[in-house]
Amino acid sequence: MEKKKLLLIHPGSPHAEFTDIRRISHIFGKKGTYLSNTLGTITALTPPLFEITIIDENLERIDFDKPYDLVGISGLLWHIPRAEKIAEQFKARGIFVVCGGPSVTLNTDKWRKFANCLIIGEAERTWPEFCQDFLKGNTKKEYIETIRPDLSISPIPDYSGYSKKTVKQYFVGMVQCSRGCPYSCEFCTSHIYLGNKMRYKTPEKIINEIDNLHKQGFQNIFLTDDNFSGGRKNAKAILSKIKDWNHKQKAPVFFFTQLSIDTANDDEFLCLAAEAGLGNVYVGIESPNRKCLKEAGKVQNLKLDLKNSIKKFHQYGIMVAGALIVGFDNDDITVFKKHFDFLMETGIPKVHINILQAREGSILSKRMIKEKRLIENSLYDFHNDSDSSLGNIRKDTSFTIFEAINIIPKQISINDLQQGTSWLLWNLNKLDNMQKRFNIFFKTFKESPYRKNLNFPKLKNQLSVLLRTIRHLILKSSFEEKKYFFRMMKTAKQSKLPGGPRYVLTQYFLAQSLRETLIAGNPDIATIKYPSSKIHEELINPG
Repeated sequence: MEKKKLLLIHPGSPHAEFTDIRRISHIFGKKGTYLSNTLGTITALTPPLFEITIIDENLERIDFDKPYDLVGISGLLWHIPRAEKIAEQFKARGIFVVCGGPSVTLNTDKWRKFANCLIIGEAERTWPEFCQDFLKGNTKKEYIETIRPDLSISPIPDYSGYSKKTVKQYFVGMVQCSRGCPYSCEFCTSHIYLGNKMRYKTPEKIINEIDNLHKQGFQNIFLTDDNFSGGRKNAKAILSKIKDWNHKQKAPVFFFTQLSIDTANDDEFLCLAAEAGLGNVYVGIESPNRKCLKEAGKVQNLKLDLKNSIKKFHQYGIMVAGALIVGFDNDDITVFKKHFDFLMETGIPKVHINILQAREGSILSKRMIKEKRLIENSLYDFHNDSDSSLGNIRKDTSFTIFEAINIIPKQISINDLQQGTSWLLWNLNKLDNMQKRFNIFFKTFKESPYRKNLNFPKLKNQLSVLLRTIRHLILKSSFEEKKYFFRMMKTAKQSKLPGGPRYVLTQYFLAQSLRETLIAGNPDIATIKYPSSKIHEELINPG
């Protein structure tokens, strides 16, 4: 039987994100950030009667005239407009289009209007069933997973559908260790989609996935869990295995993940993480305002001192990437200054700031509908400049998702909320402020009581990246930029943190990329003023 030709697509996106490296590809020698383990997993689940091609539209153009039998599309909420245009072009050629993923599950109606078929929920059981039905010519409109499958049935991702040239364009490999989150934050959809019960893969399977990516040249791996530490016992077992594996490698891997801040109370976990090479953790801090945390149901953040917890991570040499939100009901116009002061005081070098968004399916979304404060469609149907005639995404589009809003705020106007967010993002990413935060981070580690007892993997600097950095600094950087870069590098080396200079180099250029994105969206952002109000004037000029 002749194999059916299956095309799996990650739609291109013009929307800037914090981790987007397209503007700094000349430094890292890569044009793509993350190699999708989602499409790799779907490939591994597909019966051998299909010949599979994977296209990430951010890196490759789609050839709409190739004779595919089946097209599969997966993406996030803001990919929907582009996904629809892709689907319509293939359907016009008589090609069947199936869509799946978290966004399809949570935003079903938006995908249903243009897909021939939807895979709703986790795909380990439903995707093979769909494939068999497709081969028989008898597919259903929807395949719905009704249980949360054990991850023992989730295969090791297969990346053979990508061209080898494309795989080499990615900076970071991805490994999913678990699904689920024990918490139920109001604005989050992870627990809605994946449940509150933590499900983990075995440490052995995870090491096989890591080893597979490492053999393909990946030295940076993101453990993609929504809350890696949600099941502490399992997470420690995984870190122990990663530690043993990583210390045997000639070129050890730098790992990063997402976890909850209450992990700071567990010294055994922090020690294992540091010694495994888990050097960067994304933490949902959300707000230093306890009223906002209560509002959001962020109970784990209410049980401890946020500043001391961040300090604890840094004492172990684990850099916190702090995610904060503005626009809670308990936020007034002073929130931007309060967030700025908190981040500068705690020395979090890498920061993510987003306006509160009511994702479809979230508890918050239901509350906003009830209170008639939801702005319909605004999170995906705006500033979308995809060019279907080119079959790819225009790279000059400057929309910044950091300013996206779909809630009518309670105490701040929409204009002030967006203006204040721009002010906050710009000022946090100025080089002098970044240097101040790095100084605190490295000083905290240098003076740490744990430092001398930690056995870090010997991370290696990539010579090609260093050479491109030097070239960039010589040819394209101002005196001011050079000054701050070398000051931060000096501080990193003096701290004795293995990989410290690597932290500086990566964050320095990511911040540069973000500044360029913000300027593209608003050429006057460097002069943008703090939103004015009587309350704020009294805060800035007391008496």
